[in-house]
Amino acid sequence: RAWVISTFLLTCVLLAMTVPGLGRYPPVSGDDSWVMSASYKLATTGVFGSDLYTGFHDAERHYFIALPVYHLLQATSFVVFGTSVAAARAVTVASAIVVLWAVTWLALRWYGTATAIASGLLLILLRVNLVGLWSGLPLIAAGRTGRYDMTGVAFFWLTIVLLDRVVEQPGRRTIAALGCGML
Repeated sequence: RAWVISTFLLTCVLLAMTVPGLGRYPPVSGDDSWVMSASYKLATTGVFGSDLYTGFHDAERHYFIALPVYHLLQATSFVVFGTSVAAARAVTVASAIVVLWAVTWLALRWYGTATAIASGLLLILLRVNLVGLWSGLPLIAAGRTGRYDMTGVAFFWLTIVLLDRVVEQPGRRTIAALGCGML
């Protein structure tokens, strides 16, 4: 119960630090633009390509420069929430939440409640400059971009969660193993 309450509260803190002004800050970077361009074209025309890369090996029609699943998620966000920078970045915010829950859940399973709470606090509040982004808080900073980095990390942690299930629950190995492969 303490893990659920603490992780829920940390999720609220994460949302409070990422959602306000999501479409305005940090300023849209060149990386944000080119990643969003393929998702926008997928959402509006159904073509997985980027007009920004017209003439580059037919990238205007076949765009496999970045993770395709991320573009599908971002295009879905554009369809559901409308086309905006905030809608593009919503996928990354959701990915940051997945990372928070997966890491704290694994910490809970392997090391106990105190470690789970501590790992969640460190994910949210530890100021380091590993990624060189504006705030020095990697989860917050990467969660406010329109890039695919945080989503890749979320898939990685979800794979570890499912792999943990494969090892610990022999009766559910097939479904969890299939999930590992899909992620």
